[in-house]
Amino acid sequence: MRWPPHEFTLNLHDLQSSDIASVRVRQLYLGADNAPVLSDESASVLPETFSIKAEGTLMLELTLTEARTPSEEMEERKYYADRYKQAIVANTDIPIGIDGVSVGSHGEAILRLGLGRDHGKSLQPELYVNGQHIPVPEDYRGYDQYHNGAGRPNFFGVIEVPVPLSVLEESNDVLLRFEDTGGFVSTVTLQVFSSSTALSRTP
Repeated sequence: MRWPPHEFTLNLHDLQSSDIASVRVRQLYLGADNAPVLSDESASVLPETFSIKAEGTLMLELTLTEARTPSEEMEERKYYADRYKQAIVANTDIPIGIDGVSVGSHGEAILRLGLGRDHGKSLQPELYVNGQHIPVPEDYRGYDQYHNGAGRPNFFGVIEVPVPLSVLEESNDVLLRFEDTGGFVSTVTLQVFSSSTALSRTP
């Protein structure tokens, strides 16, 4: 299955076309023969629309006429669990610790669960962080890695779970519990994004 090309426009906020000195668009995608193709194009004017080709990744580089000083900042830090490759047994707690976490006043956090399981097994464990229940999203990046009898023999991927900053501490107790037996929790990491101002999301 190949994803079709996707066209989109950019929201430049307060950036005007006169602020842009040059534009560079690099794109990696699959060609007609499924061989990777890398395109690299430059222009002096930002196009009104862009198209990401099938199975492609696009990188846009803008050179501005004048340097700008950011009005806000965000710092990302990643923290690793104290253990890895934990076997999954039905209705059995998997305790994990994540220590040395620095939590700011503003920002957001993502708990990343590496799971290796047979197809059909649950990818939504019961999750508690410092005693507070955290819902695990049904939707995740990628796909189930199994389609019409083809694909990987097992699912292996990362499930990303948003965690409120208010739940986190310097030392954190994470507890996972699955309803069925089989597979492993390969890794658990925590990404903390500390921002200089409160973040808001729009649908």
